[in-house]
Amino acid sequence: MKKAHRRDMKKLTFICLPGLDSFLRDIARALAEEYEVRVKVSNNAPEIRAAVNDTDIVWLEWANESAITALSLPEIMGKRVVLRLHSYEALSGYLPHIAWEKVNTLVCVAPHMAEICEMMLPGIARRVNMVVIPNGIDLAKHPFTKRAKGYNIAWVCDISHKKGPELVPQVLLPLTIMDDRYHLHIAGAFQEPRYEIYLKHMFHKMRLEEHVTFHGHLNAEQMEEFWRKQYYILSCSPHEGHPYNIMEAMARGIKPLIHNFYGADKLYPLELLWNTTADAVKMASDRGYDSKAYREHVISRGWTLEAQMASIRRMLEEL
Repeated sequence: MKKAHRRDMKKLTFICLPGLDSFLRDIARALAEEYEVRVKVSNNAPEIRAAVNDTDIVWLEWANESAITALSLPEIMGKRVVLRLHSYEALSGYLPHIAWEKVNTLVCVAPHMAEICEMMLPGIARRVNMVVIPNGIDLAKHPFTKRAKGYNIAWVCDISHKKGPELVPQVLLPLTIMDDRYHLHIAGAFQEPRYEIYLKHMFHKMRLEEHVTFHGHLNAEQMEEFWRKQYYILSCSPHEGHPYNIMEAMARGIKPLIHNFYGADKLYPLELLWNTTADAVKMASDRGYDSKAYREHVISRGWTLEAQMASIRRMLEEL
């Protein structure tokens, strides 16, 4: 794509709260060829006001308090506004407080998230243009390795009530009874002390301590090494939008064991979903394993950075 002359570029400003900008980085880099891209990571109202004032297009990342603040500013009038909703925001009471008449396009990361928005705020689809643009990953950063049945199970998340931690020991115990080579590798920090206390207590009481390794938060280089040793990715969440951990694992050829949260059946093959912990145990212990199919699913569904950027560019052009 031919790079536009900087004088002719429209200004595109991303706004989000501190700590929530990780999903923006690849998008901002990719759009820098066509727009004068700025990223404002702040919870300071005057800084958000200045960022809104000095731009043509406002991209509000996450439909949370930062979006509510930005949309309340008089400077937002006359701007083209994109609001991207990921997951938790739809369930946290934010939707009724957003000035939808000032939003040109609401981007949801999965079909079921658009449905949940309608559940939480009936009639929202008539108030704002809604589009679904799935998250995408750079396949070059997630190399494929053909795998077969193994024993290392990854649980990759920052640990809180949102990730269904109570189910994790219930899945692990029957597997270790079946074969003591099963081992759970946890990559992520504890966000709620109650679950650090709970999980360590339960792993001790269930005599699973030798079958669990806490790796804590890992950087990108450390995650690369972590993924090489895994055969399964476990997801116990009662609710997800379009989770990156599952996409990244599948792209690498790792078999996912996904709790059947609302909307999961619209994202993944049914044979990769479990309703009961007994189902999860069976999925991790049977011989069904097809590394190539897991990566192909990511590609065929358009969950690549290339496909995501094509959709984003079309959406921005239509503004």
